[in-house]
Amino acid sequence: MRTFLLTIAVIAAPFTAQASTLTDTFTSFWALGDSLSDDGNLPLPVFLATRPDAPISDREGKAAFYAPGNAPRYSNGRTFVEYIAAAFDAAGRNTGNFARGGAEAAEPALPGDPTPGLAFQRQELADASAEFGSRPLVSILIGANDIFEALASADPIANAIGAAIGAANAVADTARFLGRQGVDDFLIANLPDLGATPAFALFQPGARILASAATNAYNAQLAANIATLEAEGLNVIDLDIYGQLNSILANPGDFGLGNTTLPCVFPNAGVAALLGQQPVCTDRQSIDRLFFDAVHPNAIAHEQFGRIALDTIEADLAPVPLAGSLPLLLTGLGAVAALRRRRA
Repeated sequence: MRTFLLTIAVIAAPFTAQASTLTDTFTSFWALGDSLSDDGNLPLPVFLATRPDAPISDREGKAAFYAPGNAPRYSNGRTFVEYIAAAFDAAGRNTGNFARGGAEAAEPALPGDPTPGLAFQRQELADASAEFGSRPLVSILIGANDIFEALASADPIANAIGAAIGAANAVADTARFLGRQGVDDFLIANLPDLGATPAFALFQPGARILASAATNAYNAQLAANIATLEAEGLNVIDLDIYGQLNSILANPGDFGLGNTTLPCVFPNAGVAALLGQQPVCTDRQSIDRLFFDAVHPNAIAHEQFGRIALDTIEADLAPVPLAGSLPLLLTGLGAVAALRRRRA
């Protein structure tokens, strides 16, 4: 039996592409997007520090990232792209993050914009092309703020779906722009269900259906755009943030979470009081609650998104049978089987 298995391995080996790790394949990593990717680019604190000397830890609670040397995130820990960047940093690869909280996908590049959108960010990235190496990987997650703005407009029903589709198209335009700058590989994430966030599920339930519909419109258009980009020759790795958040919402205990309804940081003291809460929760509660504020997930959710992102990228690099090899492999296995019968 041992000889037989060894023979199979020898026959199969030439027909499988060599497995490759993340940093063996890609020479650098770059992030574009909004607050879900912002690693501290905007000096706009989401909350007041209560323990500025807190230890640096994703699981220490809301004050941890106000420890000296840490820029504030729109959460109580690292954003998901920072887990990817850490793998590149450990391998000595270049990384960069141009994401800004509040950024929109479809807004024009305006000088002095405090929350520059995708058009501005992609030009910043293009300006850093000397640091790409031969095969950079670019992450893009953006579009929620386009939808939020439309939902807050005078006619949200007329505007929300169009804004969602426009944002998804802006992502595709950015991929094409960067493709012309030498970027062939992208990690593009869809949006989580905005209707499931406290902003709509708790604070504006009347707009929840429209928020979810706009999310679905964005994700459908993005999926169609990704298929087109791949047909045009770009390599796009899909990241399903929508499905992952739904998994957490369905089984929060599996992820160490206890509350998927209340945020840690409320819009104001009055809203918090109506629900019998403090305006800002305790450190311990900030880890237990899925949502850090009305729209942003907490550190544990980001950690899970980061893990799924790394797994998704590695799966895309997994070895696959080489073209035309299967018939040869089957022929080889048949020959081995015939030999065993003759020896029996």
